[in-house]
Amino acid sequence: MEIKFDEIFYCNDVALLLCEMNADIEGLKEKLTNFGFYQQQFETLRTEKRKREFLAARIACNILANAEVEVVYDANNKPFLQNSSHTISISHAKNTLCVAMHAKHDVGVDIEYATPRMLSLQKRFCNANELAKYANNAKALLSIWCAKEALYKVIGSEAVDFSKQLEIVDINDIAGTIEAIHLVRNKKYTLTFAHSEGLCVVVAPQPPKGGVEATSTSGMFGSVKMLHNDSHKFESGFVGLTIPENNSVMLGSLSGSKLGVWVAHGEGKFSLPKAENAYNIIAKYTHADYPANPNGSDYNTAGICSAD
Repeated sequence: MEIKFDEIFYCNDVALLLCEMNADIEGLKEKLTNFGFYQQQFETLRTEKRKREFLAARIACNILANAEVEVVYDANNKPFLQNSSHTISISHAKNTLCVAMHAKHDVGVDIEYATPRMLSLQKRFCNANELAKYANNAKALLSIWCAKEALYKVIGSEAVDFSKQLEIVDINDIAGTIEAIHLVRNKKYTLTFAHSEGLCVVVAPQPPKGGVEATSTSGMFGSVKMLHNDSHKFESGFVGLTIPENNSVMLGSLSGSKLGVWVAHGEGKFSLPKAENAYNIIAKYTHADYPANPNGSDYNTAGICSAD
């Protein structure tokens, strides 16, 4: 990844825009062509710095989307576009802004400038394994901090404790990649990073190529894929299921039943390109629409099994 200012550049499929926030407030308001949507919120801001950040981030989102998009925040204060399926992430450092956007997958970006403060704080955001490898290495510590900030923006509250919930296992300066583990879920992530003139930019994660392929030694599942939820959010809630007639070991005896279950997932959408009768669907959400179908699964699918 090559860092560029004032033009769109790409990290895999993630579009990024990095810029300095030097324009005056009135000039930024003129550039934000849909300022009217934000005016009421803008008028609550007090400092010049916060006003510049607010306006510049929304201008950048419009540029990346090539449209007038509307930035709002969910219950966890995570930004999203209410009139677009694209996902976004926003980061500021000093007078620099970076916005990342992806057409489908969750994305997190963080930027930071090198500072001696990283050395004094390293024991607060690094665990013992990381300190054994990177203690007092200012550049590596900056990369670790940015990587964990970027992952937190993707994962959320289960990654808020940087030293206990996230671990950086490898920093490859040549490839520009960082390998990380979310210790809570034992899930691995690959991030992309670059340094330029004291600035570190980290993008998390590298988007999966076409979803997570379901596998079977007998090939029963064919082209089934598990994709990110249509809401582009981690979904957690109580939903109703209908159990169709089936011969599965687990749910066969419940055929014809209706029951409630708790779901919690970010990648729970079944992508089923074939006709419904091509699959052994053993559980279906009781309604097709969100939030009853929390992920947008084809045929309201909540579970499938192999033919045997």
